[in-house]
Amino acid sequence: MSRENEGTSGRGAIALLRAIRSGEISGRTIAAEERRRIVAHLAGEGVSVAEIAEILSVAERTIARDRAQLRKEAALLVGPEQVSETMGWIVDETRQSIRRLRAISRESGAPARDRVEAAFRAADIVIRGGELLRRIGMLPSAADQIQIEHSLTGLDPKQIEAEMKRLEIIDAEARALPDGDESDGG
Repeated sequence: MSRENEGTSGRGAIALLRAIRSGEISGRTIAAEERRRIVAHLAGEGVSVAEIAEILSVAERTIARDRAQLRKEAALLVGPEQVSETMGWIVDETRQSIRRLRAISRESGAPARDRVEAAFRAADIVIRGGELLRRIGMLPSAADQIQIEHSLTGLDPKQIEAEMKRLEIIDAEARALPDGDESDGG
């Protein structure tokens, strides 16, 4: 590191940018790691490669290489463990969403339309989740082999389809009611 830039190590991207813009330090002489912090910050703000190169007084190719290095460092190594963890997180979030929606669908003070919509959305999440799991190979693709896990829904696919049809009828009836004429106190 040059004598001019002694003490720049450890400074954040914004502090380095201020120092460069004030002329306190030169963008040409800062360490590559510091320059990449600035590049990441400016790119995140939508500043173009050419503009970043101008700010730092370096070649556009240098900035392009920095951006490539940043992408490489940010790359995810996807292996079985990461896939399992991600799928577990998705399933857990799905279950929590379904629980919240089902709680809304049971609220006695909520308008009937909102309760029906919540029940409909909960069933829709189950169906879409099953479709997603099938598309990514976590469930068999043959329709007659699909078994939705009991702990997730408590319903088999035919029951879900029947429930969806029932909810669509209830929704259509609720939409047909005049405003303010919902039967459950809405």
